[in-house]
Amino acid sequence: MQKEIGRTIIGCPSKDMPIGAHPMTNILPYQLPLRQRLPQIVGNHDYRVFRETLQRMAEIIRLSDMDEVVVRYCLEQAEEQARKQAKQRGKRFRSLSGRQQRWVQRSAREALRCGVARSLVGRLVPGVQLPLGR
Repeated sequence: MQKEIGRTIIGCPSKDMPIGAHPMTNILPYQLPLRQRLPQIVGNHDYRVFRETLQRMAEIIRLSDMDEVVVRYCLEQAEEQARKQAKQRGKRFRSLSGRQQRWVQRSAREALRCGVARSLVGRLVPGVQLPLGR
């Protein structure tokens, strides 16, 4: 849209002005990047502190070989229980299959970590239970 004031039209260069003398020619346009980097949001401060604590606990468990001790103990208990069940049924005992051993190992590791996390949550927020997933 152009508006006429007197003899000059606003928004259009005057015919009397030399080329390049228009005030808009001194402005150098540049375009910002269309997609600017967004900050990463990872929950509130309490969540970050709790997550860092859990990660540190997992690191301590790994470095101390506590996993190995717990897994060995659970495998021994599972074999002993299977031996007792075979004896009660009057069958010959066969050691645990590879699949059963992997299940016991995974369950033992999860139980260790969940136990540590539950005791940690109990100390941080008494009376509050936190559902722990895998």
